[in-house]
Formats: sequence, structure tokens, C-alpha cells
Amino acid sequence: GRSALDAVELMNVGANYLREHISADARIHYVITKGGGEPNVVPAEAEVWYYVRAPKREEVGKIYQRLLNIAAGAALMTDTRYEVELLAACYNVLPNQVLGKLLQEKLEEVGPPPFDARDLEFAAELQESFAAGQLEKALEQLQKYQVEDRVLHQGVTPFHLEEKPMSGSTDVGDVSWVVPTAQFTTACAPIGTAGHSWQMVVTSGMSIGEKGMLTAARVLALSAAELFRNSELLAAAQQEFTAATQDRPYRCPLEPDARPPLHQLAH
Repeated sequence: GRSALDAVELMNVGANYLREHISADARIHYVITKGGGEPNVVPAEAEVWYYVRAPKREEVGKIYQRLLNIAAGAALMTDTRYEVELLAACYNVLPNQVLGKLLQEKLEEVGPPPFDARDLEFAAELQESFAAGQLEKALEQLQKYQVEDRVLHQGVTPFHLEEKPMSGSTDVGDVSWVVPTAQFTTACAPIGTAGHSWQMVVTSGMSIGEKGMLTAARVLALSAAELFRNSELLAAAQQEFTAATQDRPYRCPLEPDARPPLHQLAH
């Protein structure tokens, strides 16, 4: 009776004990994607899917290695064997202040999306479907940017670099370690809208999202045109990028023969 499920559960226990010894900004997520069949049959196969997140790529690598050690220990305890498939990996975003300030300049030139009364009415109605406290929390977070709007943001906040990285994952991070990269956001949803929510889907597909998208497109076009005309600005962005990466060159975290998975889950 060698249970693969026992190994998965022991690995999860080990991972939960690991949480105490990683930074407060790091995250370990997992879900058991295969746990066996009938309850009275010892599972010959089991599967667990992990996400590891942290502000810096180096920290992700260290946590990932410790997770591999935990998996090896769980297999040893249960006298089972295991396989690892790395499905995806990405870097943290490396901001470029020269490009960031250029985007800010063009955003101020273009101005906020031209929302009308219909947009404001729809956004306010959508906010009524938010969970209790969701809007209030968002308004509290916006106070540091001196935003007074409560429904749709109709201004341009000053240029700033986030003190804490956004808690998400994006392959833009990898791009930013290969070429100078900067990002900005425009209002495409009511204040307080949660990501990955049906409210975000609804508002992105109507005039609010379209106006935010077109505003962003204008900012990008004007910024690109400025870089074509201003070689000194382009050189300054490249100089900042070179200084930030000269001792930390980009190394793809995936194996050389890695291929995108045919299915969402590993088999």
C-alpha cells in the first residue's frame, strides 16, 4: 500500500510549514488536481499543482527549490516516486523611469477617458453589486493618490513608482529584462472593481472599457512617436536599463526544451 495521495498531502503539509520561513510578500498556492478514484482503493497516482509568487525572481527560485526538496521528502516518507513539470515561469517587472515619465507626460497631454453621464450611471449601478466593504477599501487605497472620484476615475494621478509590487503575474516582466519597459493604466472599470470578476468583464466590453482602451492607445502612439523623434530620450532609457541589468542579466527560467502545455493541467 504505497499511496501517491499520501505523498501529495504530506507535501502540502510541508509547504504549509514553509510559509513561516518566507517573506510576507511571497505566496504559495496549490490545488490537488488528481486525488485518486474510489475511497477504498489506495491511489496509485496523485497530482498537485503549485504557484509560487514573490516580489523578485530570485526569491521565487529559492522558494521553488525548497518546494522540490519537500516533494522529495514526501516521496521518501511514502516510498513513492514523483515527477515535476514546470508549466510556466516569469520575472518581476523592471520599471524604467525614463519611459515611465514619458508615458506620464503623454497621458497628461491626452487626458482621462471622456466618460459621459451614461457611463457614470452604468458604473454606479455596477458598484451596487460589489461585496460589502469592497468599494470602501478601494476608496481608502486611492486616498494616497488624492483621488476624489467615487464612481469612475476622471483625472490623471501624478507619476509614481509603486512601493509594493502589484500582486499578479505577467510575462511583461520577462520583456522588461530584455528591453526598457514601462507601464501605465487607464480607467476601464468602476472604482473598486475586482480583477477576474464578472463586473470587470461587463465593463470592459462596453463604452467604459472602450474609452479607457482608446485613451491608452493614444498615449502609446504619442510616446512611440516621441521616441522616434528624440534620440537622446531613447538613449537615456537604454542607459537606465543597462545600468539596472548589467550585473543581473536575464536568464529564462524555463528549460531549453520547454513547450507550452496542451492542457491546462499537467499529466
